[in-house]
Amino acid sequence: MDFQDYYKTLSIAASADSETIKNAYRKLARQYHPDVSGHHKSEEKFKQIAEAYEVLRDQSKRAQYDQLLRHQQAQSGQGLDDVLPENLYLEAHNLIIIVLLAPWEAALGTSIELPTLSGKVKLRIPANSETGQRLRIKGHGLVHKDGQGDLFAVLKVVLPDSGSEGIKRYWQQQSGSVIFGSRKEWRG
Repeated sequence: MDFQDYYKTLSIAASADSETIKNAYRKLARQYHPDVSGHHKSEEKFKQIAEAYEVLRDQSKRAQYDQLLRHQQAQSGQGLDDVLPENLYLEAHNLIIIVLLAPWEAALGTSIELPTLSGKVKLRIPANSETGQRLRIKGHGLVHKDGQGDLFAVLKVVLPDSGSEGIKRYWQQQSGSVIFGSRKEWRG
C-alpha cells in the first residue's frame, strides 16, 4: 500500500482548520458514497476519504501524521527537513525501520533507542538475533481509523570495516575455532 497524502485526498491545504476539514469530508463523502455514486471505484475512494478524515479531525493523530508526511516529503526530495532516518519505510499503517547491528550485538544481545513518531523508545535486541528478524514495537506506527499501526525493527547484521589488522586476526581466530552451525552435518 502506498503512502496516502490525506490533505490531497480531501483536497485541502495542510494548514486547513477543523471546520474546513469537516466541510471537505462531507462534500466528498456525499460525492463518493457507494450507495449514490456511479463512479466505478467509489467504495475504494470513499474508504480513503473516511480514513483521511478520521486522522485529520483528531489533533493528536494529525500531529503524528504531519510528522510522517514531512518524512515522506523529505525522502522524495521535496525539500523539507528529514525528521526520521532514511531507513524507515511505510507498510500499510505500519512503519518499518532497518536496524544495523554489529555481529557481537546480534550474538550477545543489546538494548538500543529507536526513533518513533512520538519520541524515542528502548528496544531490547535478544541474543542470537539474525538478519531479517522482525521485532514488533506495538502502537508506534501510523494512526488510522481502526487504531494505530506498529513499528517493526528489521535487523541487519553488518560487519565492521575489516581494514584493521586486529579485526582480521579476530575473524581468523574465529574461523579456526567455530564450526558454523548450519554446516555441521557437512563434516565427514
